[in-house]
Amino acid sequence: ILSNLNLRIDPEDRIALLGANGQGKSTFSKLIAQRILPQKGQVTKSNKLRIGYFSQDLVTELILDNTAFDHIKSRIPKSNKSEVISKLALGGITDEQVSIPVRSLSGGQKARLAMLLATLNSPHLLILDEPTNHLDIESRERLAISLNRFSGAILLVSHDPYLIDLVATKLWLVKDGNVTRFDSDLDSYQKLLLTGSVKTNKSKILKSKPGNHTNTNKALPSNQVLYRELEKAEERIQKLEKMRRSLDTLLSDPDLYSPINKQRLKKLEFKDTELSEAIKLAETIWIEITN
Repeated sequence: ILSNLNLRIDPEDRIALLGANGQGKSTFSKLIAQRILPQKGQVTKSNKLRIGYFSQDLVTELILDNTAFDHIKSRIPKSNKSEVISKLALGGITDEQVSIPVRSLSGGQKARLAMLLATLNSPHLLILDEPTNHLDIESRERLAISLNRFSGAILLVSHDPYLIDLVATKLWLVKDGNVTRFDSDLDSYQKLLLTGSVKTNKSKILKSKPGNHTNTNKALPSNQVLYRELEKAEERIQKLEKMRRSLDTLLSDPDLYSPINKQRLKKLEFKDTELSEAIKLAETIWIEITN
């Protein structure tokens, strides 16, 4: 699937893997996460390196007959019951979800448990393979914020351009059996998908992103860091407001409220609730930055 790899991940790298489905992004993630071994060559790492891995295939990461409590207790066996429940609460697992079999949890609940397991040992390198697949808008927002505050290295596989743009400072392209650095931006990658070629635009290459990881804040004056954080927050609010206008247009259609469109109306109303919560969260972040 992949060959002739010659790459290096440093402690504060934030890398997003780009590439069409089937090119080997998940295979590369599993290789770095030590879920599979290389057939040739070697992966060199520090003996003290802690790796957290989130797989898009939640079934392979979770024991469906066990409870969320069982999963955490097995990782930290010396912890008492209250400590385990506290960890679960921090991971978004409610009291009602603690003691039921994992197979009875929703996709989003399973994803939160899997993310908690991936980060439980305070990893130096966090590998995330499609972490937003089962998350609603608000959960995706919170994930993006958490990743931006994470102090270690990140290897991210995602089709969410907002998450990539917020988190990643480097892009690697997985294509034709290889993984190479992509010295341009997401817009150029989209053009590559459409035309098969791309011109490197170094003025638009991803640089440092706002957040609390050391590399960014040391590289920029504090006022510039705040300016970039504010710029990102305002851009996100604008995108959400655009989505709000589009959704309001759909909800204003009288035909939507006829019995035949009952299911569609229900879905749009659910989206309306999600969007309202996401806008509220985005505005809260903007207020925190400006204060």
